[in-house]
Amino acid sequence: MLDSKQLGDLFLFGDIKFFEKCWNLDNWDYEISGLEPHANNFIKASDANTFREALIKNASLKNIYNLRWVCFRGPGNWEKLKKKKNKLLINKLFKFRKYLWGSSEGWFSWSALGKLKKQRLNNLTEDNFVTLS
Repeated sequence: MLDSKQLGDLFLFGDIKFFEKCWNLDNWDYEISGLEPHANNFIKASDANTFREALIKNASLKNIYNLRWVCFRGPGNWEKLKKKKNKLLINKLFKFRKYLWGSSEGWFSWSALGKLKKQRLNNLTEDNFVTLS
């Protein structure tokens, strides 16, 4: 997974100058997904030889559960969550796990303690990133 050369753009945090290098459009291939050009620029900005090396050197990963990444696009999530906005805004949403990104699609399933129970997508998580690096 660390060698897949796909880097998304959500929840990035760091030095702006570094990210400007990662988003260098002069090195962008518009014929493929933006995930791969972003990863290639990340490797160059990291002064690394491989994607794995760049990730280990410059990245940390936080799970969807730990970020409490609530997703409004799931089946009926918007209708349900707009009625619970006060609880959502103060981080007191009851059974928030069912609203996490990828949960309604069955891509991820989390225990009440935040342990990954099921994963259908081949994405890195906080747990497997640590063991692979």
